[in-house]
Amino acid sequence: MVHVIYPILCLAVLVLFLKRRPYLAPVEVVAVYLFSTILYMVTVAAVSITMFLPELLKTSTEYRLMPYIVLNRMLVYPLLLTLFVNWVQGKRSWTVRAGLYVLWVGVLTGIAWLNDYFAILLYIKWTTFDSLIMWAVMLLVPVGFAKWFQSLRRKDLAEV
Repeated sequence: MVHVIYPILCLAVLVLFLKRRPYLAPVEVVAVYLFSTILYMVTVAAVSITMFLPELLKTSTEYRLMPYIVLNRMLVYPLLLTLFVNWVQGKRSWTVRAGLYVLWVGVLTGIAWLNDYFAILLYIKWTTFDSLIMWAVMLLVPVGFAKWFQSLRRKDLAEV
């Protein structure tokens, strides 16, 4: 089942990303994608190796699931975070931004549930509420990074 659903999920994320309406410059997309990749990997590592709460999260060690672990860390979550930043940048209304935020937290929590269901990431002492809180915070960080990166680009362009 995982060999059917997860490739479809990855293709859907890729198509969604390629069909997006660009609100960010290409260099900003690359910067936000790389930042989101590092942010997700550091967060998973921190949650996996936490000294105070041992064994919250484990990565599957099954050989057949390794491609999905890589796709999860390098494609699915970082592209979804980048898509969120791109779409939030294009919306001016706070109600639309809040709606996107809630929708995106739900989508990312749903994918986290799929990862647990398919044993890609094993949540041991983890609840859906923990995932909601984690994604609510993790969605704000790339948005702040994008705003900071845009201000740096504006300064560089103004100096030229």
